Amino acid sequence: MFLDTLPAPLDEADGSDAWADFRVSSPAEILAYLKPLLEAALPFGISAPSGAAFTTCLWSIDHARNTLSFAADGPSQPIQAIVQAGTAVAVAYDDHIKFQLPLSDLVLVQGQQAASLQCSIPKELYRFQRRNSFRAKPPARGGPTLRLRHPDNPSLVMALRVLDLSTGGCGLQLPPDAPPIAEGSRIADARLELDLDVRLMLGLEVRRVSEMLDAQGQPVGIRLSCEWQGQNGQAERALQHYVDNLQKRRRMLAMRGG
Repeated sequence: MFLDTLPAPLDEADGSDAWADFRVSSPAEILAYLKPLLEAALPFGISAPSGAAFTTCLWSIDHARNTLSFAADGPSQPIQAIVQAGTAVAVAYDDHIKFQLPLSDLVLVQGQQAASLQCSIPKELYRFQRRNSFRAKPPARGGPTLRLRHPDNPSLVMALRVLDLSTGGCGLQLPPDAPPIAEGSRIADARLELDLDVRLMLGLEVRRVSEMLDAQGQPVGIRLSCEWQGQNGQAERALQHYVDNLQKRRRMLAMRGG
């Protein structure tokens, strides 16, 4: 689960590399992601393992010297503590994407007009989907399916089309002739079939029930807006990976004009 103010915990005690799908290690790609953050003057939260933290913005990217500079005109105590720590993590948001950068070789540079926190351009960064902020729409055909037992009739197993999907929840289409499912219903052990190879067991709660209409205003079903309940780290990473791939495909289609 990724909090807005904290870096995601990336260390794996068992030595696995579960976050590899979200890592960017190409120098050209890293610069391509950093430049819009610089141009938009988006806020960065920089924190050290000790807990020292402050908010700033990216000031400059010096490709020739392989350095980044962050504005450092805030309170001096946390900035000094971060420099003394030697390493830190920077977190920024651009729309629905959370960027996380490990920082090293930290140096506080005092200029005549302002101070800056300089560091090496990171050799990697991570891109995460912000939780509950964006729901990707899968293709109408061949998209994910959610199989569940009706909360009022456990003997009834239903396969519902997934209308949209995020790491925090999903939208489901309940056919018009299906038994209704009430708001507040909790369903355990629902099986989300993302594709032929990825199937996740998840719990969910129905947060909102609304009617779905077609272009002519005719009812075509009921929309169930649901929130995942108690998913583990593996399930969240699989959801993150699926949503991220949907976004990549959408961007590629937009670039091709399709």
